[in-house]
Amino acid sequence: MNIPQADVDLAFTYGYQFNVLQKNGRGKPWQTVFEDIPSLSEAMEKVTIIDAWETGVFTMEGTLYWSSLTPEVFNSTIIE
Repeated sequence: MNIPQADVDLAFTYGYQFNVLQKNGRGKPWQTVFEDIPSLSEAMEKVTIIDAWETGVFTMEGTLYWSSLTPEVFNSTIIE
């Protein structure tokens, strides 16, 4: 997975933290797996070790940045 480097750099510059969540099926609620991750790169690494129907990387404010259902899409606008 190729995370946009500009997103990684901006997240670091602004001091963003991330949460990694999972869903166990369609229509199921998101469940937090990892919280307060200090870097976007680290958050994206953590999703690779989760075996779930869907995983996602969220900002601390609860906005979805990335989902395993659309792995080529990054919500870069939330970091800019």
